[in-house]
Amino acid sequence: MSSIGGSIRPGELINDDPIHHALKIDISGKWLYYNPSSPTPGHRWPAPLADASASTQYQGSNPALVMGSLVAIPPNVTDQSLGLTSIAGQKIFQAMQDYGAYIVDNSGWDYNYLCVEHNAQVEYSTITGVDLSYDAALQADFTKIIAAVKVVDNNGANSIGGGGTPRQPLPPPIGN
Repeated sequence: MSSIGGSIRPGELINDDPIHHALKIDISGKWLYYNPSSPTPGHRWPAPLADASASTQYQGSNPALVMGSLVAIPPNVTDQSLGLTSIAGQKIFQAMQDYGAYIVDNSGWDYNYLCVEHNAQVEYSTITGVDLSYDAALQADFTKIIAAVKVVDNNGANSIGGGGTPRQPLPPPIGN
């Protein structure tokens, strides 16, 4: 993915509007799968490749969960059933249910990250008085969200989002 595509942008966590795009996340390599015999070892569309260290750092057992995988929250899961408490967590939940999130990198350790633009982090801290990285309620919500996601295994260049009728229309390309 591009450096900005999928990142949380200024305004998205603090306004009343939903987030209208897929997100991008980094997850622990302990969850990512690597098979050297695969035609695309450690990655899938839209990722062009896996990390250079994928053969030693990816330890997951789910062949569908690789770099570039789209993960989403199933439609039967609700923010109430997960016990989400933060407004930002609820917005992230809705975006991950409507559009999903692409796995774009190995976090490098046993932690999962939501990719957020720097100016959006500054804005969040300025408005809420809490640094995004240290917002305990949001961190707890994100942990619950990550635990609820499933791989959209039929996502591909010819079936973006898995095909079928999307929950929300695809967003316009960046720059339009």
